[in-house]
Formats: sequence, structure tokens, C-alpha cells
Amino acid sequence: MNANAIARVILGFVLAPQAGTLVLILWMCVSDSSPVLACLAGSGEMLLFFAWLVAIFGYPSVLILGVPLLLVLRRYRLLRAAPLALAGIAIGFVAAGLFFLVEEKYSVIGMFDWLPFSLRAGVPLAGVVAGLAFWALAVVRNRALTAG
Repeated sequence: MNANAIARVILGFVLAPQAGTLVLILWMCVSDSSPVLACLAGSGEMLLFFAWLVAIFGYPSVLILGVPLLLVLRRYRLLRAAPLALAGIAIGFVAAGLFFLVEEKYSVIGMFDWLPFSLRAGVPLAGVVAGLAFWALAVVRNRALTAG
């Protein structure tokens, strides 16, 4: 792989998880009873908080699960939008699970409350957006990844 292809993959791994934060903010504003535009206008602190959560729980999940998934998907020539969106959902659920593992003081039994919360909090949609962002940043027109 040339330097440009490697830089695009690194950029995808760095920026794609943060694309999900915008979805989480929008999800929070839509599910709130206040007007959406007013909520979005005042969500600067929440954006920083979600970006921080992604940095703490999302990036380790990407390293643990995303890098091996990228290699497997590349090996079987499945680097397309749909498989990467599904990978984004899986990585989002792993990140939410890590968050609840820490939140519940490392209680594995209490950690299992994360699944209903994650479904209500928009984690699957954020994972789809992050997976598609990775696809757009790292895979589209990157012959080093998609060539035989």
C-alpha cells in the first residue's frame, strides 16, 4: 500500500467514530420534548461530552474489533457499504458495553442493562453512520484496499 492509501485508512479510523457523535446528539434532541433546533443550538457541551465518550470507549473498540474486521472483510473482498455499516453497529454495541462495564463499577451482571439503553439511545444508527463514514473516507476509490 502506498502512503496515500494508508493515510486514508488511518483518517477513516480516526474520524469515522466521531461521525456517530452527531447522530447521538440529533437522537437526543429528537427524543427530547423541546424544539429540535433549539436543542441543537445549545448542544455544544453535549457534543464535547459525546466526543470524549467516543475517545474513551469508541477508539478502543475500533482497535479491538474494527482493525481485525477490516482485515477479514478485505480478505473476503467484502469492503462495501453494507458490511461496513454492520461492522459499525457491532463496534458501537461493544463501545456501549465497555461504557456500561465501567459505569457499573466493573459489575458484569449490572452491565447487561446496556442493551436496552443502547437501542433507545440510537447506538445502532450511530454505528451505521460511523461505518458508512469509514467506507467513504477509507475505502471509496482506494485501489489498495479494493483491488484483488
